[in-house]
Amino acid sequence: MVEAAKRVRGQTRQRLLDVALEILDREGEAGLTTTRLAQAAGVAQPTFYVHFEDMDDLLRELVRQLWAERRTGSRPTRDLLRQASSPAAVRELFRATVESLVAHPGVLRLVVRSRLDPTGPLGAYTRGEYATSLDNLADTLAATGVPHATPAERRRLRQQADGLMAVTETLALGHAEGRYPDMDEVLDVLMGFARGLARATRR
Repeated sequence: MVEAAKRVRGQTRQRLLDVALEILDREGEAGLTTTRLAQAAGVAQPTFYVHFEDMDDLLRELVRQLWAERRTGSRPTRDLLRQASSPAAVRELFRATVESLVAHPGVLRLVVRSRLDPTGPLGAYTRGEYATSLDNLADTLAATGVPHATPAERRRLRQQADGLMAVTETLALGHAEGRYPDMDEVLDVLMGFARGLARATRR
């Protein structure tokens, strides 16, 4: 009986997260209110507060789930790149990253916006997630031969990783919004940035 109740509770919580994602994808943040979400999920509004403290709490969990899936999905590509830093492996890492970002453009916009908010709890969370992604990319770049032996080289390595992440997010948003509809063209531009970074590193 207790297990069944836990299962139903977990299903309701996940249903709220899934419907929130659908609303974000379809209508953006403006369409996401507790009233709208509860109605679309087919539950009473007070049920929302059984599962989440507030909307920020729900959004943190939604971002956590999606970013965990993204990291899991991109890990094999990152591992491949560490083993053989060929142009094809670099391009595949860019493709996997952009595809995961544009899968839910509403969430991407939410993450980018919230990261710039110094006061909100969601902003603190997304900045932490960004820092983890930055660490992962810096580690990957280091494994491909980017110098990182001295404090100055490590600082430069993080700047390079930060720049690549910013460019990737910007082009992913452009692709999601239809300004850059050709994925191969987006990847070509990203590869150009990567080649420029490699040339600068060799100097």
